[in-house]
Amino acid sequence: MMKWLPRYSIRTVLVATLLAACLFAYTSDHYRKIKAAYVAVKKVGGTASRSFDGPKWLRDLVNDNEYFYHLERITLGSSTGNCQPEDITDETIRALIPHFRQYSRLTILELVGVAVTDNGVSMLSDLPGLKQLQLKSSIISDTSIDTLQKFENLEYVMVECCPGVSTEAIDKLRIARPDLEVYHILCLHP
Repeated sequence: MMKWLPRYSIRTVLVATLLAACLFAYTSDHYRKIKAAYVAVKKVGGTASRSFDGPKWLRDLVNDNEYFYHLERITLGSSTGNCQPEDITDETIRALIPHFRQYSRLTILELVGVAVTDNGVSMLSDLPGLKQLQLKSSIISDTSIDTLQKFENLEYVMVECCPGVSTEAIDKLRIARPDLEVYHILCLHP
């Protein structure tokens, strides 16, 4: 018998196998939720920018590159060319928020040409990692701008072509959050 080989009991091998299986199950469940969230974004006509995660050998073994990624930017609305403005509403945002929470690296959200109201904007406060927000909607008002003051991690916001948003509300936001980069673009068309 070889004396230089380490000796392990059956119990040690079984415990190590169980721990490895639990770790794999946890990781697999996490990525399964991320993939489901990506599918939900695509289903409503959204687009996403992603970064791949996990070792290449594991991605090759699973044979599914879409299983190991993180979304960093999500765009919803008419600018994607995949949906109409009325397709993205407060109810769409409410349905997507649980999916958005799966992305720890989601930092940029663009709502361009959508039918989201002040209520929909307030739901976005459930995204603590959100750093950049672009709002291009004719439905939001000064109430949304007041709500943005509470987004602690927000670093950049662009409000474009929103006739319900006043310059005074934007100025108030800039005073309340001097650390926040705020852009307000007025549209000339009604």
